[in-house]
Amino acid sequence: MRSAKQITAIAGSIALALGCFLPLIHLPILGGITYSNYDSQNGTIVIIMAFVALICALIRPAVIVSSIMGWLSAGIVGYTFYHVVQRVSNVKASAGDNPIAQLFTHSLQLGIAWPFLFGGAIALIVSGFLPKEK
Repeated sequence: MRSAKQITAIAGSIALALGCFLPLIHLPILGGITYSNYDSQNGTIVIIMAFVALICALIRPAVIVSSIMGWLSAGIVGYTFYHVVQRVSNVKASAGDNPIAQLFTHSLQLGIAWPFLFGGAIALIVSGFLPKEK
C-alpha cells in the first residue's frame, strides 16, 4: 500500500513531466511552444528531475529526494516563467502603432503548461513535509 507521501510525490512528478510537453506560450498562428522548444536545456533538466523524483518516490526511503527535486525544479520553472513573462511584455511593448502587430500581440498568451509545472513542483515539495506512515 502506498502512503500519502508517495502518492503525492508520484502525482507531482507525473504532473511536472507532463507540463514539459504542454505549451508554455500560445501564439495565434504558429501554435504552442513547449518547454523543450522554448529552452531545451532547462526543459531537459526538469524532465530528468521529474524522472528522478518518480524513481525516488517509488522507493520508500528516498521520498525526501523527491522533495529536493521539487525545490530545484520550482526554481528552474520560476526562472523560466520570469523570462517568458519578460519576453512577452517586451514583444507587446514593441508592437508600436502597427495594427497587425498589435492584433498578434493581444492574442499572445501563456499556455496550459504553467499549472502543471508549478503544481507538480509544489506537490513534490509538499510530499517532503507529509508525515511518515506508521
